[in-house]
Amino acid sequence: MPDARYFAHVGDAVKMPAVIRLAHFFLLAIAMASPIGTLNAEPHDCGSFSLQRKMVGSVVIGSNPPQIGDRRLNRWEYFDDTGEVVGERYIESTVVGLDEVEGDPLIVDVISVFANGTIISRGFAHVPNAHATFVTHKDPAHFAIVGGTGDFARATGTVSAVPIGDGLYRADYDMECPD
Repeated sequence: MPDARYFAHVGDAVKMPAVIRLAHFFLLAIAMASPIGTLNAEPHDCGSFSLQRKMVGSVVIGSNPPQIGDRRLNRWEYFDDTGEVVGERYIESTVVGLDEVEGDPLIVDVISVFANGTIISRGFAHVPNAHATFVTHKDPAHFAIVGGTGDFARATGTVSAVPIGDGLYRADYDMECPD
């Protein structure tokens, strides 16, 4: 079991159980504060579509500098061309290596929530510093769509996260949902 300094990045002299409680509280707070229940817009059904997204919350569980096994939890909002929020994206990233040249490799698990269903995806990304306040990647990151609910039930396909500047990304979906 890691000692208390493993979690020092989250807060000074934080003990592991308190950090775990903090992380669970953070996730609960995200879920409770989610505007998904009030969304009227349905972005799309299965097929190909793109949405922009921006990060609205993040917490790091781990050390600074990053170590293998550290985790990052993020919440993003999706919005359409008019700026209307149409969904949310919840990400849990785990550092699986340390690489100063290519960037720290992460395994990334994603749940994208829309008024008409949920899309679940998983992938791999390299970021310059897994514990930066805002994690960026310069190249598109590609993820496999492994399932969904509602209009996206049994979805398969891909989603790419393409950096477009100013902390914004474009999510390009290409998926199929069997009847």
